[in-house]
Amino acid sequence: MESFNKPRVNVYSERQESVQPVFVVVQEIAKKIGNSPESRREWLLNQNAETLKNLLISINQSVREDSNISTFDGDSVQAGVSGLGIIPPDAQDKLFLLDQVPTLLNEKTKQDIEGGVETKQSVEEMIGSLAIFLNQLHLFEDGNGRTTRLLKVLLCKGDAIALTDIETAILKTNANETIDTSPRAAVKQVVFNAIRNTSMTDKYMIEDDVATDDDFLDSTNHGINTKFPNIPPQILSMYIDSGNFTESAARLCKEQGIEFGQVKLSTILTMCMQDPALQEKLENHYKDIRKEIALLSFKASLGLIDIELAERNQKPGERSVRDYNRNRALLD
Repeated sequence: MESFNKPRVNVYSERQESVQPVFVVVQEIAKKIGNSPESRREWLLNQNAETLKNLLISINQSVREDSNISTFDGDSVQAGVSGLGIIPPDAQDKLFLLDQVPTLLNEKTKQDIEGGVETKQSVEEMIGSLAIFLNQLHLFEDGNGRTTRLLKVLLCKGDAIALTDIETAILKTNANETIDTSPRAAVKQVVFNAIRNTSMTDKYMIEDDVATDDDFLDSTNHGINTKFPNIPPQILSMYIDSGNFTESAARLCKEQGIEFGQVKLSTILTMCMQDPALQEKLENHYKDIRKEIALLSFKASLGLIDIELAERNQKPGERSVRDYNRNRALLD
């Protein structure tokens, strides 16, 4: 017979013990960051690509409890939601994009100082933008969300960070959108639309005439596999990422001088399967669009480029992508 006199487990204590090693790592970083908006901005501006890389690896090691992690190991990670254009860039593009961070943070700081923007607001925008940007890159095989949430909380709290803050960032206890670092669909869509408008690919409508009703119900891709049984796996993996793939196809149409308007996807696929050079161009467009989305999203979040949110997503004080991210990274 089961005993009812078992000692009660202190769940709260167990949770704190599980994040204690991470707290030790973060405390050392927090001492260097300081507590004032000015000290946090100075710390951010002193980072270069190499120090930022080392910081992220250190945090990722602690949240994954694996000291053997010594580099970015997310080369093959394909995280995100297909159709929303948030599949991470290719591995080599991730490093290129990370290299842009110091330059863009300095550019933003100069712009904000000249524009009379308060230091606190400027730093909030940098923190919110950087955390989402790094999560979007998905630099690690695992723990990207925990790593970027922890970085965000660390920068927002400074040297006043507490054990409960670490617990919130890692375990999502009492979490809210102010610590979330997930790329936002509302932002991704307007950035995607801005890119299409600039490249004039919005003048193309790619008609998916290969998909079947079953494809939308169970994601089997039965239609494209039936009509193109020898389709290369590279094209199939792009096709699954519908938003980015459609834009890649539109860019290929423009490059090949195809008249603006509606173009059947089967026509584009046939062209690519008959000509390996066209397939390579399609793959390069797919690679480029993901890099462009990540970079433009970061610039828009920093306020270096003004992109308005869709009217349905605008709230008081939230007209642009810049406003949207700033209100989700408030300093204490």
